[in-house]
Amino acid sequence: MADKAFRLGNMCDDLVDLTIELCGKDEDKCPRFPKWSYATLVDRIMNTALDIQEQVIEANEHELGETRAGMQKTAAAKCIYLNHLIRIAWQRGYISLKQHDRWAKLVTDIKWKRRKRNVISFADRCGNYQMARSHRNSWRHPIRGGDNMPARATRTT
Repeated sequence: MADKAFRLGNMCDDLVDLTIELCGKDEDKCPRFPKWSYATLVDRIMNTALDIQEQVIEANEHELGETRAGMQKTAAAKCIYLNHLIRIAWQRGYISLKQHDRWAKLVTDIKWKRRKRNVISFADRCGNYQMARSHRNSWRHPIRGGDNMPARATRTT
């Protein structure tokens, strides 16, 4: 397939580039991760990103069938695992919330084979509703109701 047609492969390349950028050791700047974590957390993050890329490329070379579907499921499972590792890196303070959202969005897009989607920040997913409300302009839950929702019909007998 041509490069333009294999968008998922290009997204995997972007994931590996971003992973190397965020986890790599640059001589001219302070590393994001502590030295002791390179043998554990950073190696797992980098290997998982490379495994995802490998599974996607190999699955693309197979015809439709059980082998290809199995490789795609393996890549999707590794995406879930990588998202957990990214969240751990954010919780430990090694990466910023903005870096976390950018990285996790790319992994989720690869998992669901999407090119573009609406960005839902980590604060929204965690339940920080004060921050989420500012983004949603007084959004109200349709079941719980609110100022913008009509009153529920009640049964009278």
